[in-house]
Amino acid sequence: MKKYLISLVFLFFLLKNTLFAQSVADITQQIAEGKTTDSAKVEAIYDWLTQNIRYDHKHRYRLEGDTTLRQEPYNVVVLKKAVCIGYAKTFREMCRLVGIEAFVVEGFPKNADGKVERQGHAWNVVKLNNNWHLVDATWDAETGISPKKYFLTDPSVFSQNHLPHDPMWQLLTQPISLDCFANASKCPISESAIDFNYADTIRLWQNLDSTQRLYNQYVRIQNFHPQDLWAMRGLGEYYNQQAFVALAEYTKIREAITNKKRLPNDKETLSKLLETTTQNLKAAQSQYEKLVSYAKKSEYNDAHLNLELIAEMLDNLSKEKAFIEQFFKK
Repeated sequence: MKKYLISLVFLFFLLKNTLFAQSVADITQQIAEGKTTDSAKVEAIYDWLTQNIRYDHKHRYRLEGDTTLRQEPYNVVVLKKAVCIGYAKTFREMCRLVGIEAFVVEGFPKNADGKVERQGHAWNVVKLNNNWHLVDATWDAETGISPKKYFLTDPSVFSQNHLPHDPMWQLLTQPISLDCFANASKCPISESAIDFNYADTIRLWQNLDSTQRLYNQYVRIQNFHPQDLWAMRGLGEYYNQQAFVALAEYTKIREAITNKKRLPNDKETLSKLLETTTQNLKAAQSQYEKLVSYAKKSEYNDAHLNLELIAEMLDNLSKEKAFIEQFFKK
């Protein structure tokens, strides 16, 4: 009860402050006022974020469902503090409001000791003059050092301590692997590396719908780095979603036939939907099995639960296939 009361108080606090605070749109309009080029607008947005939003050390190790709302742009500008994902989302939203393309990028950072941090990090890519550029408002806000070290930084320099899950966001024609990022001695000889056209890859990716973007991204990550846990979980969720889409359609038709509203091709349609559901669940199962084998015991606990649920569902689908065969013999 106490937990829910605290949550209600927090939500009331956010609402109360939002009513009296400037909106993201109002602030962005003020920031961009008088700026005649996209480059000037982006720099002004970046400066405002790094100078006005403090890093929220209390919520550095954020948990989904716990601090997610705090990281949305409308709360970041009210609370005046954020973790990396909050900076990145707010930068993207402010850019969108002035008609500039920007995306949030998630990946691995390397700390001052040269060690890769497993908890992850988030930053941005932004499109200026038809070219993509890298920015990290979080790290410039934390250091407070001028000139801006992580604003429109050269990709070869940026990649020394930022490694995105998706290799296309390295903005390099020869993207580096996680092994190379963690240990320079494991980097391949550049002459033997395969050139990667990240500009065309990004353009093709942008033409996909939101669901296909995720799938395209996760597959590319796995092809480049087969042991990426983020991609394993993402693909598991994608296949689960596709399974439930097919299952929902199956359920609708099954309900109709049990009410004696059969159509000539119902058996074929239902069988195909059951097979689609089964194949997607098995694909999700494969991803979750890899995830639990590579992850630490304390990580991705939900993957174990998903495996149990998928096994139960596959068993039920086998019974359902038998039911359909028997039903249409009548």
